[in-house]
Amino acid sequence: ITWLFLFTTLLAIFRIVFLGILVFKSVRKAEERKDDGTFLPPVSVLIPSYNEAKVLSQTIQSLQQSTHPQFEMLVIDDGSTDNTKEIVRGLMKKDKRIRLVSQTNGGKSSALNLGMKEAKHEIVVTIDADTIVMPQTLTELAAPFKDPLVDAVCGNVEVGNVHNILTGFQSLEYITSQNFDRRAFDALNCISVVPGATGGWRRSKVLEAGGYKSDTLTEDADLTLTMLENGARIVYAAEARSRTEAPATIRTLSKQRFRWSFGTFQCLWKHRHAFFKGPLGWVALPNMFLFQVLFPALSPIGDVVFILSILRGDMEAIAVGYLLFLFMDVCGSLLAFILENKRKRLMFLVLIQRFFYRQFMYIITFKAMFAMLKGARYGWNKLERQGTVRMNPALAKSH
Repeated sequence: ITWLFLFTTLLAIFRIVFLGILVFKSVRKAEERKDDGTFLPPVSVLIPSYNEAKVLSQTIQSLQQSTHPQFEMLVIDDGSTDNTKEIVRGLMKKDKRIRLVSQTNGGKSSALNLGMKEAKHEIVVTIDADTIVMPQTLTELAAPFKDPLVDAVCGNVEVGNVHNILTGFQSLEYITSQNFDRRAFDALNCISVVPGATGGWRRSKVLEAGGYKSDTLTEDADLTLTMLENGARIVYAAEARSRTEAPATIRTLSKQRFRWSFGTFQCLWKHRHAFFKGPLGWVALPNMFLFQVLFPALSPIGDVVFILSILRGDMEAIAVGYLLFLFMDVCGSLLAFILENKRKRLMFLVLIQRFFYRQFMYIITFKAMFAMLKGARYGWNKLERQGTVRMNPALAKSH
């Protein structure tokens, strides 16, 4: 068990170093493809909505502050039972760029597919109804499409409601894990998820791939993997920033992360035939399996070994492994903060996260694993919005 602990620790350290190297390569590539600001194609923004009355107005208002010269806002109402449609109709009277399309409740995948069909423009941006976009975001998402080989663009999603330690942990996770990984995998063209909260798509390629499917709980990851299998080029746009509402309670976070974990397992199984074929099969899918399935399964063993070693007074090898991993973790996190130009006040959470938040994530992963093994089925399980993310004029101006 000690050797297993040391092996997994070394593997985690290798991953941090590997991603760090890829990040520097990705930063150079991003500088090379930086646009001169003259490529400003018309954009269709899709906002799938189901009972989003609390948050939809401010999302649309953030879009209205966009500096992009030509775009439409297409709200796809998925059979809402609140006053979502009335809010959109009221906004439509003042802004002709807003369109409303309604359907009976069919789920997020169905709503997005309808939006893709109804969109007027080839460049399509998807955002969630609780997402606040920065004024430059649409232009930053559209710019990479100047290259005809680019089929999708992954945006930079940030947590916009850091009000307690739980949302602080999630903000740290977005900065040091999700966005850091996407920045790294840009270098190898194996970004595994273009997030529905902020992503750009070449409409014709999405339709060619068959659109969004409803057979997984993570429709954005499934579509991304499908397009990569079809030979798509997917890039990361670091300045295409948005702020989303993160779950603020243990209960809502558990629901969200269970869906993410369950959906990840579904995607891995669905796309298993792509393993060991190109960057997707050699890097992205193995990364998902190792660090979203195998590591959460083995990590509790490491925690038990660490505790037993303390009790026995046999600390040397274990302490070295933990301290080395923690040191590399802090270095990787610091690099992520520098690249994101974030204040370092959240950095102290890296130390606490190691001994609380990650264990909580392991429990959620185990729960999803057992559900998969039982053959259980789950719906999308939409979270209740609280409307706690606000447009920050100072932040918008700084970007």
